[in-house]
Amino acid sequence: YTEYEGNESAPEGIFSIKSSLVSSRALVLHESSGKERRITAFAGETSRLEYSDSTRRLYWSETVPGARWGQKSNSKIRYYDLEEKRKRSLTRRGKLFNPAVSDSLGLVCATEYPAEGGSRIAVFRHTGERVLEIDAPDSLQVVEPAWIGDRIFFCGISGCGSGLYCTGPVGSAEAGPVSMVLAPQPVKINGLKSEGNRLMFTSDRNGVNEMYTYSPA
Repeated sequence: YTEYEGNESAPEGIFSIKSSLVSSRALVLHESSGKERRITAFAGETSRLEYSDSTRRLYWSETVPGARWGQKSNSKIRYYDLEEKRKRSLTRRGKLFNPAVSDSLGLVCATEYPAEGGSRIAVFRHTGERVLEIDAPDSLQVVEPAWIGDRIFFCGISGCGSGLYCTGPVGSAEAGPVSMVLAPQPVKINGLKSEGNRLMFTSDRNGVNEMYTYSPA
């Protein structure tokens, strides 16, 4: 049994996260010729893939176990540089998940779960410099973010279920207030991703997993 997930297209082909009963999780490339090529192995669980055209990088988050303490782990933002053909870490510590890239702003955002509790969106430059933190409103857990223009849309979970939210315009040192886009409902929202000026995600709103698009006004 073999599973492919987190597919992301790039000029080289389609990148996927491959796992099976006999091999560990790995990043693979499906070339246009039909050939599959193994790129690199993963240390732990990973998020979906996110390609940046401006930097020629493929980003993801990866849970990395501690070298000394077996029960301690970090979730790093990592990337594969398609020019250098090397895997590197954008962040070194913390609990960071589900990176999303804004090529126009030169920024990467990710969901962060601080040790003191709560959740927020952390914003970085492509160098790894942290430039901004956007705290989630009380009782809201941020899950997956996506950029449209200079705003960050994200799905969040509250006591009423999953909803869609967005920040105001993101600047170099601050962001506008968080507002609700779609009210929470007792459903799941997964795979949030931007395609141009639209959001794409899957939801079980009708009892089965279906793909939806949302166009902000």
